[in-house]
Amino acid sequence: MISGTIIVELLEQRNDVIAGQILELLTQAHRQEAQRLEPARRAVAMPGLADILGSDCLYLGAFSTGRLVGALSMGADDEPGQISILSLAVDATCQRQGIARQLMLVALQRGAGTPFSVVTTAANLPALALYRGLGFQVYRRGTLGPHNIEMVKLRQSVPVPTASTMNELKQITAQPRLLGGK
Repeated sequence: MISGTIIVELLEQRNDVIAGQILELLTQAHRQEAQRLEPARRAVAMPGLADILGSDCLYLGAFSTGRLVGALSMGADDEPGQISILSLAVDATCQRQGIARQLMLVALQRGAGTPFSVVTTAANLPALALYRGLGFQVYRRGTLGPHNIEMVKLRQSVPVPTASTMNELKQITAQPRLLGGK
């Protein structure tokens, strides 16, 4: 459970401590995703510490009382001209409190003017609800791996910000800081 304000900050994933915290969140998220899938389809690969440390992606982190409770990575999509949300994870004890939405709003602001995409399993109903609520629409379906895990790719064309979204964003980004920087 979250107490206090959530602060979204740019993360320095090349810092061993930060990369370890990101990996912990991704591991939790991976376990949750595996539970949504049929037992025979649970073997989905996830990044390791070396992958995070060597990544050129942009990472955002959500903090509550100094603790990393959510992380998002974004980078170039395999389709030219759009940015991909590559990972989004929130600590299991802090889910359903708007943290993923806050991370997404900051990511969308950082890439303002560029279409965004995201891929998730078709069984991840909470993620699909989040993305659809932010204006993403399914435009591709397919399967992944030898177990044919059903996947969907969603895209958000350049959105027109509403007054409500802009007010949310002002509250989220009121105290930006760079972690791991000098």
